[in-house]
This record gives sequence, C-alpha cells and structure tokens, in this order.
Amino acid sequence: MKENKKPKKSSFWLNLKIKLTTFKKVSFEKIKANIETNSRIFFATSKKINEKVVIETKLNQTETVMAKKKSKNKKIFNLLFFLFNVILVVAVFYNFAKEQGGVQPLSTLFANKPRWRFLWVAVGLYALTVIFNSMKFSFLIHNKTGKFRPFFSFKLASIGRYYDHVTPLGSGGQPFEIYYLKKNGYSGDIATAIPLAKYMIWQMSFLIICSFILIAYAPHYQTNPIVLVCAWIGLALIAMLFLFVLFMSITKKWGASLVVGVLKLLHKMHIIKDYKKVLIKVLRFVKQYQYCIKTFAKSPWTILSVLFTSIGSLISNALIAYFIYIAFNANPIVSWWDIMCKCFICDLAVCFMPMPGGSGATELSFNALLGSLFTEGTLFWGILIWRFLTYYLYIIQGGIILICDIFKKKKSKNLSTLPQSKTTQE
Repeated sequence: MKENKKPKKSSFWLNLKIKLTTFKKVSFEKIKANIETNSRIFFATSKKINEKVVIETKLNQTETVMAKKKSKNKKIFNLLFFLFNVILVVAVFYNFAKEQGGVQPLSTLFANKPRWRFLWVAVGLYALTVIFNSMKFSFLIHNKTGKFRPFFSFKLASIGRYYDHVTPLGSGGQPFEIYYLKKNGYSGDIATAIPLAKYMIWQMSFLIICSFILIAYAPHYQTNPIVLVCAWIGLALIAMLFLFVLFMSITKKWGASLVVGVLKLLHKMHIIKDYKKVLIKVLRFVKQYQYCIKTFAKSPWTILSVLFTSIGSLISNALIAYFIYIAFNANPIVSWWDIMCKCFICDLAVCFMPMPGGSGATELSFNALLGSLFTEGTLFWGILIWRFLTYYLYIIQGGIILICDIFKKKKSKNLSTLPQSKTTQE
C-alpha cells in the first residue's frame, strides 16, 4: 500500500506543473495579442484624429472652467448687490425718521388708536392681488390644457413675483416661470408662451391705465417735476418694450430678420461667440413663441379674462396705499382716486431703476407724492407697512413656497428609495 501512494503524489505534482506552464503560455499569448490589437487600434485612430476636434474639446473644457468662475463671481456680485440694497433702504428710512424729527414708538402709535379695520382691508387687498395674479395663469393654462389648476397657478404666480422682486429690473420672473412650467411637464413652446403672454397682457393693461393717468392728471402733480419726468421716461420704455414684443409676435418675416440683425450686432461686439448656434436656438424659440401667441389670439375670451384680472391686480395693489393712509388719518383730505393715481405714477417713475423692486427709489417717490398727507411721526410706519404689503410679503411668500418644494422633493426621493432598500434586504 505504501509503494502505491508514492507514484500518485509524483503524478499529481507533474500534472500541476504542466497546467501552470500551459496557463502561463496561454495568458502570455493573450496579453501579447491584446497589446498588439490595442496598439493597432491606437495607431489607426491616431492617424484619423482631427485637429479641430481636439481644439473644440480644449475650448469646451476652458469654457466650463470659465463658466464655473463666472457663476462664482455672479454669486459674489449678487451678495454685494443685496447688501448694498439693504444699506440703501436703511438709509432711506433713517432719512424719513430724521425729516419728521424721529419716529413714533409703537406704544405711542397704538395710543393714538389707528383705525385697524382699514389696515385689515389693506391686507385683504394684498390677498386679492395674489388671487388676481394666480387667475391670470389659470386662464392661460386652461386655454392650452383644458384644466384650470388653481393651486399650481398660485405657486407659479408667487414664485414668479418672488424672482421679480429679488432680481435687478425685475428680470428674473419670466425665466423662472418658464423653467417651473417645463419642470412640471409642460412642453417648451407652452412653457414659453404662457409667461410671455401673461407679461404682454399685463403690460398692455398697465400702459392703458398709466397713459390715461399721465395725460389727464399730470398738470395736477407739477409740484414734483422729477418724479413726473421719471414717470414719462418709464412709460416710454414700457411702450417700446411692449411694441417690440408685439412686433416679434405678429410678423414672421420681420421678427426673424430683426432677431438676425440684433444677434449680428452682438456678435460684432464680441458678446456672442458662437453666432450660428445662438441663431438656431433663438429662431426656433421665436417660431414656437409666434405659434403659441397666435393660438392665444384665437381665444378672445382668454385674452379678455387675463386683461381684466391684470387691471384688477393693478388697481387692488394701488388701493393698498389709500387704506393705509386713512388708517393713520381720522379726517382724510384726499380721495382714493388721487392716491391710486399717485401710486401708478410712483410705479412708473421707478420701473427702470436697476435695484430689485426699485428699492430706495420707490420709497423716495412715495415720500415725494404722498409724504405730506401723513401726520407727524406716522410716515415711517405708513411707508413700512405699504412696502411690506406690496414688496416684502411677496418675497416671504415665494420663499416659503420654494422651501416647501425643496422639502417635498427630498421626501419624494426618500420614499422612492424605500422599496429598493427593502428588496435588497430580502
């Protein structure tokens, strides 16, 4: 038995050695073959490499780096701009307090027993303005989808107003409304047409009201010539912008040629680098926009509904100042119509100011037109309440909705990952 075991051991080691040598040979041959094939592919493709492709990739890399730097610089600029805005508003309110020999403390203000019911009416007018702004989107969405979607329209209007009030010249509202509509499943042409149609109809209603007020009542406000001149400039700029957008919407040929001319000018000024790429994008956008605006034009009921709600929102917003005024004045000497007209002139005078919401300039123009109507020590609180209801409350409202959306998104992501984790555990 012992003699039989020894040859078995030697045969086992011999077989193992043979297997190892064959494995080494096969693996070496495979590695060699892979190197040869890879080198052939490399040298074959290296001959076909185009220099333009390499340059374009390099340029794209540098553009992404530059874009990151620009976004960082933009954040710093926005922060500095916001701080400047805050300092300016504080300085303006400090000036009001100084002019009136100080500010009445709240205890003295409450002791004078202001008529609180009128302040509640002012809050109600703010709520009515929000409803009107939401209804505009409801009518336009219904025209395209057959559904009103009131709560979504409220969110869209609130977020749009938020971005209008935190960006210079109120330029952030429409782009974010387009983004929000796309994000919620609307096609590109519908998402573009709804905010722009809303903006155009709002501009038309604002132009009608302000043109009538300036032509009919300008001689009565000669005591504030600077505010009046600024109001006329604002009216001219809004009219030019409205006519430009209307011209782009109606004419196919001239609208496209105007876009080409503007882009060529920007290309010569080295503002636009890739002219052809931008031209294709813009012309596609103009074509989609013109088509959607024409479909809106076929529904006069929608246009009239949005027009009346726009006029309603403008009037309700302007009347807030009147009810704040009569809350602090037991014997008002000015009618609601005069104060409403002055508020529209105030809005016109600051519409081209670069600060978000016309901060600083709005308070100054309000003081110039309505400051003399308030009793001593109440102007500070009157402007502060008016500004809160017509500006700051929109920022708070939009900010809350944005935060709620972020938390809702995180919650939905966590819920979507729960079934996967359960299946992996099972």
